[in-house]
Amino acid sequence: MGRYRYEVGCVTDKGNIRPMNQDSILAKKGRIGGKEFVLAVVADGMGGMDQGEMASSEITRGLNEWWNQSLPRLFWQLPSKEIIKLVDDSLSVAIESCNSRILKMAEKDGIKTGSTLSMVFLYDGFFIMKQVGDSRIYLYEHKVLRQISKDQTWCQKEVDEGKLSPDQVRGHKMEHVLVNAIGHDYQLQIEGMEGPLNSSAQIILCSDGAYHFLKESQMQSILKDRKNCQRKAEEASEMIKQTKADDNFSIIIVRQEKRWWPG
Repeated sequence: MGRYRYEVGCVTDKGNIRPMNQDSILAKKGRIGGKEFVLAVVADGMGGMDQGEMASSEITRGLNEWWNQSLPRLFWQLPSKEIIKLVDDSLSVAIESCNSRILKMAEKDGIKTGSTLSMVFLYDGFFIMKQVGDSRIYLYEHKVLRQISKDQTWCQKEVDEGKLSPDQVRGHKMEHVLVNAIGHDYQLQIEGMEGPLNSSAQIILCSDGAYHFLKESQMQSILKDRKNCQRKAEEASEMIKQTKADDNFSIIIVRQEKRWWPG
């Protein structure tokens, strides 16, 4: 049987102020050859009410289609040790396809829209990350929480170039201005990462409406608890709703556990 099992919990909410939710999430779990695998996606739509929802939902629709149609073919074609690289490449193609479809839909309707994307795929002790925009992915390993995605924002670009300090970003008038988003340009810049995970690692994906009102210390406190992932996600949601929560927010938590017994 597979050496690893995965647990997933998720929440998406319109928050306390917004009339509708422009975030879309996708959390899928499967098994093949006795091995489990997970796809988790957070997309935060932009461009007005229906327009933002259209972009984010098109991303989750497209990746759900990839899960149902493309992924099974990959698993049956190659031995498992080669899957990670193949899945990585295939996901990039799927994301590019989502980007093209959203651009064409926006051009047809004469609108401007777009969405962030934070995505992880986990299989057999490894993870693949894909990132566009400023939703975030955090990794919790060895009792330490760290952000593994990088915000694709004007302010982060200034920080990278040494023109702003990280402390100057919070509250900056350009803090939320993206330099990259799905549906923004045909030349899409996808940040990626892959690698092994600690046997008891946890990953948290969240839109900016979540991490703006949930401190990293609160995330760490939630993740170190022994509750199941769904309860952890709901606890995070409860904390956010106690703030002004003036944006939509989404959270997905994935926990990896190594099997020490057969079955």
